[in-house]
Amino acid sequence: MTTEITSETFGKLLAWFGSDPNQAGERYEKIRRKLIKLFEFRGALSPNDLADEVINRVAQKIADGVEIQASDPYVYFYGVAQNVLREDWKSPEREMVRPESLTVTDEPVQGLAELEQAAAQAQLREHRHQCLDSCLLTLSPEQRSLLVQYYQGETTAKIQNRERMSQEFGISANALRIRAHRIREKIEACVTACVNRLGKGRT
Repeated sequence: MTTEITSETFGKLLAWFGSDPNQAGERYEKIRRKLIKLFEFRGALSPNDLADEVINRVAQKIADGVEIQASDPYVYFYGVAQNVLREDWKSPEREMVRPESLTVTDEPVQGLAELEQAAAQAQLREHRHQCLDSCLLTLSPEQRSLLVQYYQGETTAKIQNRERMSQEFGISANALRIRAHRIREKIEACVTACVNRLGKGRT
């Protein structure tokens, strides 16, 4: 998952940021810092490398002539970052399971209203992931492990996984379901309260 670009391609990216080289450089550094922070919040193993990958992909699109219509470039970068993050979660190097994020495409947002809505949704998703990471830390290691394992897998694999967990914990499938549901309710309440606090902090 490495996109290489030339100095010419990178120059086109900076030109897209603005005609003033200093201001373009500042916008580039600001977006890169935000991307690194985003990947850190998501628990990425190499936030710096992933941020550079996002920037390189966008730079290549610009060099290829893709017209990006966004008054706030970060909204577009954020969409590409979601795809890069999903790829990172699926890589063998991942050492922990993260909940799947909502789908965000790396296609440009059309129209001011849609752009504003996308920016607001992106901010909300960022808050939710920040809060999820924080709230998960309030659980004991055993609770976190149970929660992650309980919701792993699809259909048959999930059923088999829960049967195995019931045997390991020495409890019935119903008791296991209740235990996982209570932990999830606790996390959801924590995330909701946290998101509300972050939202009020921006008003």
